[in-house]
Amino acid sequence: MSISTTTATGTLGSAPAAEPRAGLVNKTRNALRAITHSPRMLSGTIILVVFVLVAIFGPQFAHNPNAFVGPALKGPSAKFWLGTTQTGQSVFTQLILSTLSTLEVGFAAGLLATVVALAIGVGDRTVMLQYSTYSVISPEGCASILWKSAEKAKDAAEALGLTAPRLLELGLIDKVVREPLGGAHRNPQSMAVRLKAVLMNQLDELEAMPVKDLLEQRYKRLRSYGAYTE
Repeated sequence: MSISTTTATGTLGSAPAAEPRAGLVNKTRNALRAITHSPRMLSGTIILVVFVLVAIFGPQFAHNPNAFVGPALKGPSAKFWLGTTQTGQSVFTQLILSTLSTLEVGFAAGLLATVVALAIGVGDRTVMLQYSTYSVISPEGCASILWKSAEKAKDAAEALGLTAPRLLELGLIDKVVREPLGGAHRNPQSMAVRLKAVLMNQLDELEAMPVKDLLEQRYKRLRSYGAYTE
């Protein structure tokens, strides 16, 4: 949980209306300069623009993807640029019509990652339920990357430290909320009461702290992530 405070300072009198507009123009100009001077950013921007244009205008030139528009498994031709599938559908049409869904998935994933990052970055407390897990990747995925085999999932889970007690020991979370017998799903009402009490206590502690101390504590907390001793 986190407490946000915003302070504003200003002077009496009216500022010129052109100043905000000039600031926006300068920011836009700097962003464009950064994109054009970075080959990677420029390439990524061009790819994104192409995807957006294809997603907007592509369906107007594509066939119905559910229609059997040609012979099965036909090679590339003037009519079917990328050939057809085993059901006679145009591969090019399927690619065109899937562009929009690809953008939607990418946007949703980026938005979710941003929300999670902000929640961690501006949060002052992180609590976990007793039997919950907290990880950025599944043990199978981690094992596939490190050991090239999902059979090492057990070793990966141990290394990741997915459980609440382990994460509390590592200092990545601040408190473990005890669950009812059998887990939170066995008694949601009791779990809600316990969780509310913990959150209210955490908020009371944070509200009693000066903003300067909160920011300093938050900074030290984030900087401590990933620290280790040999």
